[in-house]
Amino acid sequence: PPPDDAGLLRAYADYRYDEADYAGVKRALVRSLYVDAGDPEAIAILARFYLDVPDRTMRNPAQAAIYAEHAVRRKPDEVRYWRTLVDASLACGNTARAIEALKEIVKLNPGQPEPVERLKELDAKSAQGET
Repeated sequence: PPPDDAGLLRAYADYRYDEADYAGVKRALVRSLYVDAGDPEAIAILARFYLDVPDRTMRNPAQAAIYAEHAVRRKPDEVRYWRTLVDASLACGNTARAIEALKEIVKLNPGQPEPVERLKELDAKSAQGET
């Protein structure tokens, strides 16, 4: 049976990913949440998994957005989690939520030009009615 330690389960998920066993990755990450439901890192990793898994049949942007929302609620000062929320929101067609998340990134990292530029780009597309 898999370990009952969330950190070990995340490490096992990394191993399964390297072996291209994406179903195994998902099982390990979900189990890590059963062990420690409040672990924002595991939540964020699962969100990113649902966005980027190489097996496109396993991608689920809506699920990624749900997990990303949970991650930013648990650790609102983590820019990586907000970036995942931006990507998941855009993948779901929710430009308004992506803009809100980018604004949070700008607040957390005021000197970084990339989120500011991306925010301007999304604001312009939103104003033109594009998503």
